[in-house]
Amino acid sequence: MKQAQIVYRYIITVLIIFSSIISFNCKKNPLTPTPSGPDTTSHNFTWQSTAFGGAATSSFQDVAIINDSLAIAVGQIFMYDSTGVVDPHSYCLAVWDGQKWTLRRLYDADNHLMPLLRGIFTFSSADIWLTDGGVHRWDGKSRQVSITFDRIALIGGQENFQSVNKVWGTNSTDLYGVGYKGMITHFDGNSWQKIPSGIDFEISDIFGAFDPKTGKQQILASAFQDNPPERAIFTIQGNTSTQISPYPIQPLYEFFSLWFIPNQHYYVVGDGIYEKKLLSDSLWKNNSLDITRHSTTKIRGNGLNDVFAVGSFGDCLHWNGESWKSYINQTGLSDGSYGSVAIKGNLVIAVGMNNNQGVITIGRR
Repeated sequence: MKQAQIVYRYIITVLIIFSSIISFNCKKNPLTPTPSGPDTTSHNFTWQSTAFGGAATSSFQDVAIINDSLAIAVGQIFMYDSTGVVDPHSYCLAVWDGQKWTLRRLYDADNHLMPLLRGIFTFSSADIWLTDGGVHRWDGKSRQVSITFDRIALIGGQENFQSVNKVWGTNSTDLYGVGYKGMITHFDGNSWQKIPSGIDFEISDIFGAFDPKTGKQQILASAFQDNPPERAIFTIQGNTSTQISPYPIQPLYEFFSLWFIPNQHYYVVGDGIYEKKLLSDSLWKNNSLDITRHSTTKIRGNGLNDVFAVGSFGDCLHWNGESWKSYINQTGLSDGSYGSVAIKGNLVIAVGMNNNQGVITIGRR
């Protein structure tokens, strides 16, 4: 009996010591996880630039990435012919096959050369929408395109300088176009309907994204002119547009492009990079003061931690979820600017002009 009591006391003592050790270690190394930092993407891009034209003023004005081995840049490129004379028949786009860019000419439904394209939006390699004031649909292979939007017919058969320069949509039966003189129009798969904007200056950009909070697409458009200074931001729903912010920053603020994820983060860019969390927030925060001294002309992103903005003198800026990085040492232009950018996965393409030439810069991560 006495021996059993000794064993029992020994076991209790061991348990007390073991419990103390566990308690001490738990206090020293708690099991609750340490809060992690922001979700980030890599800044590690390599860059390659290609210039085209120069026989006369040439530029690329927009670009779309379809997949890792297919991208299309649009604009107007003048080349010299075989005798060294400027060829008056310009190229309106360049197609990238994953290795090289090839210039191409396109012709409208009446077999007239299309000299200049201002915008592009793609749903697939065989469903491509192009703008030159009107809107054209291209299968990606043919030399001809089919016109879907005749601006003169839409505005009543007389010239008032309204036209479509940029397009965005969810599919080929739900497409929006914006452009000069306050133009907003909607395509339902059968016809285009003009949407009143209430302004007569250029609407420069349009972008939309699905909003899980409302179960609908949120669509925004930005407008700006220099003289007299005017600016506006619109929301677009169906065939209605609403001006929500005529002066989002300050009376003299200029902006050219916007990008957002609904109810999470909104950007507008121009003479800075301005942002806010919710569209209903009253103040925009300028986070570009320590990032770049150059104006920014276009912004697009893969997600909140993978955003690119481009602008004057070839500045390319990347937000990785934690910090901004400028690649101007690799992408800089001596006398030019990027006018548009597209990003898809680990591929980013910026387009614009430099020293009278059209320029395309590809970044690979």
